Amino acid sequence: MASPPKPWKAEYAKSGRSSCKTCKNSIDKEVLRLGKMVQATQFDGFMPMWNHASCVLKKAKQIKSIDDVEGLESLRWEDQQKIRSYVEGGGPAPSTNVVVPMEYGIEVSQTSRAACRRCSQKIMKGEVRMSSKSAGQGAKGLAWHHANCFMDLYPSVQVEKLPGWKGLKGSDQASVSALVKNIPHSTKNGSDHLIFITYEL
Repeated sequence: MASPPKPWKAEYAKSGRSSCKTCKNSIDKEVLRLGKMVQATQFDGFMPMWNHASCVLKKAKQIKSIDDVEGLESLRWEDQQKIRSYVEGGGPAPSTNVVVPMEYGIEVSQTSRAACRRCSQKIMKGEVRMSSKSAGQGAKGLAWHHANCFMDLYPSVQVEKLPGWKGLKGSDQASVSALVKNIPHSTKNGSDHLIFITYEL
C-alpha cells in the first residue's frame, strides 16, 4: 500500500462545502484549510481530513516539518509564514498580534504574461494590476493581482498612497476607487483573516 506523498495538504477552500474536523463548522470558500492525509475507506489511497488552518495551528504537535506540507509554496506569503512559525516554534505561538510588514504597488500591466495570485487568471495587457510582497523580499516574492482580487485580500490598504498611483490615468484611478467603496465593513468569519499590516511605501 502506497504512503501519502506528504502527511498534510494546504490550500484555500475551493467551495464552502467542507467542514472542519476540529470545530465541526463549515470552511468557507477561499479560507485557508489544512488537510491531514488519512487512509480512504472507499478506495485504495489517501484523502484529506480538512480543518481550518487556525484550528490546527492552535494545537501542539500537529505539523512536525515544513516538508510535511503539500502546497505550502502556493499559499500567500503571510500564510506560509504562519505555518513556518508554527513548525519552527514547535507549536502554537503565544496569543499576540503579529505584525507582517508588507509592500504594495499599482500599475497598468504592460504584458499579458502575469497571472493573478488569487484567481489564477491572466492579467491582460492594459489592465490595472496591483502587487504585494513581504518587506525584504526581492522580485521573486512579488505577487500580482487583479485590482478587485487585491482589494478582496487587502481591503484596508489605502490605494491612493500606493507607489504608482499618481501614474495612473484618471479613469483607472476612478475604477480602483470604486472598488474600495464597494468593500463591506465586515465579512463572515472575518476574524479568521485578520492581518496586522505596517506600510512601507
